[in-house]
Amino acid sequence: TLHFNGGELAVTQSTTSSRTFDFLGNGTVHVSLLQNLQLNGAMTGAGNLNKTGDGKFTIAGNNALYSGSVDVTTGALHVNSALLVPVAVHPFGLLGGNGSVGTVTNDGFVSPGNSIDTLTVMGNYTQSATGSLVIEINDQGQSDRLDITGTASLDGFLEVIPLNGSYFANSHTYLALEAVGGRSGTFPHVLVLDPSLQLKINVVYTATQVLLQIGSNSLFVGPVLTEHNPQQVASYLESLQYFQNGTIIPSQRDLVDVILRISRLDSNGVQK
Repeated sequence: TLHFNGGELAVTQSTTSSRTFDFLGNGTVHVSLLQNLQLNGAMTGAGNLNKTGDGKFTIAGNNALYSGSVDVTTGALHVNSALLVPVAVHPFGLLGGNGSVGTVTNDGFVSPGNSIDTLTVMGNYTQSATGSLVIEINDQGQSDRLDITGTASLDGFLEVIPLNGSYFANSHTYLALEAVGGRSGTFPHVLVLDPSLQLKINVVYTATQVLLQIGSNSLFVGPVLTEHNPQQVASYLESLQYFQNGTIIPSQRDLVDVILRISRLDSNGVQK
């Protein structure tokens, strides 16, 4: 058992630990840049955990006997188990993972999942003007999701990251956030991190949800088309209509299938 009572654990090399982290008092876990500490052991006690450093701290153990609170001051904290205590994400911190946490105050970054997955907030979620919700999507209609059992108060940024593939206007609708207790506010700033700058995302707000809809064709996201002829072909294909109200146009079904197959080829022409 590693006892914290005002001290700091400095991690300079990636490692996995099955020890119990007992927070008799407050404690800091500092993980260096590009390093990862994975805790498979339990967390216990009632002290505050302060995550610092530019590396990643992954919590994957049984934390039922931990009743403290968490500050993600810098770097990433990924929760892949239940950590049902309040979490404050500071401007240079990131909260991720596919587990569950308590009430979240986000002044930094919340990125559900380890790739596409769901992070659950057992309580309320409050995002400030400096906060960002980061959502990955793919061309199969799957996305990250933030599930909230309480209320969601939104502000700041929504960042959408499309994974490699082909995206068709009016095709998929993605559920990015759901708050059972109700949603208030919106995201004043929506950023679509598509290198081609072609993909448009329409954000739809309901009383309890935030939905993302594909607003434009953006085919072959990921590969960089540098030659003239492939660029011209891609531009022509992106000018066509393939879906209407979420349903594929029957005459375009074969073409959509071909485009999706091409978009999944690697640089050697092998299906990924």
